[in-house]
Amino acid sequence: MQRFKNYLTEGKKPSGAEFESIICAAYNMKSKGIDKESAVKLAGTEWKADKFDAWLNVGQEIVKNAFGDKPSGKMEHYGAGTADLTNEWESFFLKATGKKAGASTKTPKTDMYIGNQHISLKKYGGSQLMSGGKAETLATFMMAYDNVPTKVKTKKLDKAWNKLVQDIEKDFVTFSLPKGGQITDYKKAIKAGMRDKMTDWVKDKLEKQTIMTEVIRDILMTPEVNLEVVREAMTGNKKFKDKLPIANYIMKFDEVGKSEYVKIDDSYTKKVASQTKFNISFKTSGTGGQAWTATKGIFKESYTNKLVEEAYDEAIVECLNEGIFDKIKNAARKGTNFLKNALKKMLTYIWTKIKHLISTSIFFAQKLFGVKMIVNNPKVKF
Repeated sequence: MQRFKNYLTEGKKPSGAEFESIICAAYNMKSKGIDKESAVKLAGTEWKADKFDAWLNVGQEIVKNAFGDKPSGKMEHYGAGTADLTNEWESFFLKATGKKAGASTKTPKTDMYIGNQHISLKKYGGSQLMSGGKAETLATFMMAYDNVPTKVKTKKLDKAWNKLVQDIEKDFVTFSLPKGGQITDYKKAIKAGMRDKMTDWVKDKLEKQTIMTEVIRDILMTPEVNLEVVREAMTGNKKFKDKLPIANYIMKFDEVGKSEYVKIDDSYTKKVASQTKFNISFKTSGTGGQAWTATKGIFKESYTNKLVEEAYDEAIVECLNEGIFDKIKNAARKGTNFLKNALKKMLTYIWTKIKHLISTSIFFAQKLFGVKMIVNNPKVKF
């Protein structure tokens, strides 16, 4: 052990990436019973003799502790700086960040491999979960949200929307009817600007709501989503087009020879996920922070304005067709009750239009509610 400690003071400590070459060479020497030069060639890597020779014994100790006395096969150094992304993942990154994924985001999860064992090398002590930083974490979370079963999301979203509707209906008493406090001729009321007043009131209530973004955050914070984000961070299963950049094993090591070799299975993923905490929040986006007009990019700017106006028109037609207005005999309450029914129908119409889109696309939800998700990239002890 003393010889390892001496190397630490020599000022030529290899980086984590350089240790990949050292470990590959040490593995092949032991597995194949060959000399260093042959082992390096077999690994397909480069050897910096002035720096690596002093650390070869440490590499051999790492191999012994991780694989035992009889490792088999050959370990090859992947060595590629970047790997091709899947179209789906690249699309999520672009939508999440507004730019194409850079080199750091395209870094393969695999560092070395032994046949079908694709190994991600990690130093003890912890490291950032995502090599691409917060941008990669954000894109991964958004993909995870869209892949959560729709029925799981709609149950939570329905509950939140129903609470929002109740709150809006309670606030309806503050809405001002046309002059006189009632509607005796609805056509005159429409001409007097009732449509604009009603739709503006509904838009204002929807702009100021927070419950829908809170429930989306709750969905993202579920253990199921957390598990899938951590799994993707370790493996790159859905991120990379080819199989080789996708890791299925983790090799942990330190600079005095300690090491272990772990398969990234459900049990290990759950263990890492249980120790990984994310902070997710939403901040207002769009001009002036107005949620229902901040729909640039994916959707036309006037989308939500038109949606509320369409809801109003449909609600009024339904109320009139159902004879709700005519059935109310108390003239003093006639206009209020009519508009209460119209309000309920408006909100039902809006939810029918947006429910599926919100439950399947977090991008739609963010654009609709005028918010932008923020998430950290935690340091993880693998």
